[in-house]
Amino acid sequence: MASVNLLPIAAIDDIDFSAVFGRDVAELYTEAAKFQHSLPEFSLLRMRQVVEALCMALAEHVELALPDNPNLYQLIVDLKDSGKFKKAIADDLHFVRIEANKYVHKESQKSARKENKATNTSAALHEATQQCRDALCRILVDFARAIKGEVYASVLQQRQFSTLTHQDLIAIATTSLKPKDKFLAGVATDALTQEFLNSVPNLVATEQQKFHYWSLLRLSATWYLAAIELDAELDQIAFSHHADPNQSEKLIFSRSKPEYLFRFADVVVHGDIGDDWRAKGMLALQAAVAKGDAASKALLGGLLYFEEKFDLALKLLLEADAAGELRALKVLFWYYAEGKACQPDLVKARQYLDRGVERGFIPAIALLGRSLYEGEYLEKDEDKGREYLELAVQSGDRNSALVLEKDNLVSFMQQQFQVHSAALVAELKRATKVHKKGKNPYSEVKTITKKPKVGVNEPCPCGSGKKYKKCHGNAAKAAKTLTQKFGL
Repeated sequence: MASVNLLPIAAIDDIDFSAVFGRDVAELYTEAAKFQHSLPEFSLLRMRQVVEALCMALAEHVELALPDNPNLYQLIVDLKDSGKFKKAIADDLHFVRIEANKYVHKESQKSARKENKATNTSAALHEATQQCRDALCRILVDFARAIKGEVYASVLQQRQFSTLTHQDLIAIATTSLKPKDKFLAGVATDALTQEFLNSVPNLVATEQQKFHYWSLLRLSATWYLAAIELDAELDQIAFSHHADPNQSEKLIFSRSKPEYLFRFADVVVHGDIGDDWRAKGMLALQAAVAKGDAASKALLGGLLYFEEKFDLALKLLLEADAAGELRALKVLFWYYAEGKACQPDLVKARQYLDRGVERGFIPAIALLGRSLYEGEYLEKDEDKGREYLELAVQSGDRNSALVLEKDNLVSFMQQQFQVHSAALVAELKRATKVHKKGKNPYSEVKTITKKPKVGVNEPCPCGSGKKYKKCHGNAAKAAKTLTQKFGL
């Protein structure tokens, strides 16, 4: 991006202003603003990355000592404690971090949410994205003053972009050779997948719905893989280095961006769309881990834990946690709570969930709520557990809603059983009481009156004045004849 010459004026364009911090920050911020309405979760991810980049730049500017893999939460705290910005800016930084964490680190919701719940969640997501952009504008102004030592603007005018639909992004990627366009098509397909899950009204999906879901996962994986392959730029290396298909695949993954690799792996290792896809996903995940990607370390650590490869799992999870990757917290909770990898340490396990709750990590809030509500791993506390579950539900976590709905359903069934049981007992008591008096309350004697036989020459009982054989007797004879002849 070309450099801009900014003058100290009252208000300037926020996209132009972001160039003060260099090309990388400007690109991240521009993508956050450009896809704010069409891909809000992706926009929040970019906003969080802008905050990380700004905090690292300020820490470097003031020569603040940092660990090798500083996490964003601690970085904000350390900068605030050292007096590098005021509390209001610290609050803005934490707000962007927390709101992004709610969506950026959330797990795939494979069970459907009710349509009205999905609508409310979508509105809340768009509102949170706009609030984060407002906060980020204030942060940009303050950090420019702190890093550059000049007041460029007091207010940033937010540039508005034409909204691209998910279908638009997919259509663009169809003819584009740019890896970023392929990647954005994958993000758009992920959003369409979630919209589909939100639209499914039943907890048990039909076969047709399952096939559609899997087709969306395969499409998403295809876009991400295309982004990886294009990003590898194999044309720039000698053909002999990638003539072998097996070596070529490893080479592609080793040359691509960790973000692309992680997104691809996250879809295919959980999506149940085939062993071939999963094998590719594991290669991509290992390549991203080799590049030091914290999210990939958390994902691989979780997979290894459930494969009972505990030592390597713990190493990766601790590294991911140290880098501020919240996905690691749930698995670390299980590591110390389940007793499979080590002796249970519920105090330590609870600390991981508490940290997740403090940082607005919805899966940690949901897991803590369920553990307290059901008394699984932690001491049972239904009231506190319900508070956490309801907080998770408000953020769109369907699994937490199912925990509460299941409990309500069981309670309803128990009430119905008690009502019907009471009625049955009352009926049995009445039957026993009547039986003692020599009566059977379930046997009613019915008197069957046999009709007298009418002679063929006697008057017909219908009162017509005709003989029976000329009246109803004739009809009866005809019916008998038809029955014998035709089997009617």
